[in-house]
Amino acid sequence: MGPPSDARKNLREPERRPCYNRRVKSRLHVLLEGRVQGVFFRGQTESWAAGLGLTGWVRNRPDGRVEVVAEGRREDLEALLGLLRRGPSFARIDAADVRWLDPTGEFDSFRIRRTDD
Repeated sequence: MGPPSDARKNLREPERRPCYNRRVKSRLHVLLEGRVQGVFFRGQTESWAAGLGLTGWVRNRPDGRVEVVAEGRREDLEALLGLLRRGPSFARIDAADVRWLDPTGEFDSFRIRRTDD
C-alpha cells in the first residue's frame, strides 16, 4: 500500500465544540445595580418570568440591588435576561452580574421574595 492520495491528505477531522442546546434547562442568577428599587422592577420581573414559563424568585437586597434566580429552558432564560437588562420603564440598569448554573429543580413557580428571606 502506497502513501495516501492528495485527496486523503486534505481531509481534516471535524472541529469539536461543546454541545450547546438552548432547550436544555439551566439556572440564571442575576444581581442588578442602578435605579432598580421602587420602580416596579420585582413585579415586572415576576410577570415576565411567569409569561416565559420560568420558576424561581426575585427580591430587593438591602444593598440596593435586585437579585433574580430563575430556572427553565436556556432560551427562555436568555429572553428574561434581555428584559432584565432593559428593565421596566422607570428603571435604570447600571450593571448586571450574571451567572449561569446547573438547575436544582427546587421551585414550582416564580414569586417575589421578601428582602429578608
